[in-house]
Amino acid sequence: MNLIPVTVNFIKSGKKLSFKTDDDKLIYDTFVQKLPENENVSMTLETQSDSGSYAQLSKIHKCIRELAVFTGSTFEEMKDIVKMHSGLVFSDTVISFSSCSKEELDLVIKSIYEIGEKVSFPLP
Repeated sequence: MNLIPVTVNFIKSGKKLSFKTDDDKLIYDTFVQKLPENENVSMTLETQSDSGSYAQLSKIHKCIRELAVFTGSTFEEMKDIVKMHSGLVFSDTVISFSSCSKEELDLVIKSIYEIGEKVSFPLP
C-alpha cells in the first residue's frame, strides 16, 4: 500500500517516548488502521528544530509525486506549480524546499492540499 507519510510528535519522559498530544496518538492509530496485514513500515526519528524536517520534505515529495501522476504532469512540473502556489518563486529566484524553515514547509504542505482539492484529488 502506498500511504502518504504522517508526522507524529513524541516527548521523552524518563526512558521512553510518549505521544506529545492526543492528536498525535490519533494520527498514529489511524495510520496503523489503514495498513494491510504484514505491511512493512519504516520509521525515521529526528529531533525537532526550527529548520524543515526530513519528515516534512518526505511528505512534500510524496504528495507532489501523487499529484503529478494524477494530473499527468511530470514531477518537476508539479514541483514548480507547488513552489509558485506556496510563494517560493520570486522573479528569477526559486527557493529550494531544503532551505525552508519548518513553518515555511508547513505552508507548502497546506498549498499541496489546496492544489489537490482544486484538481479533485484530495490528499489524506
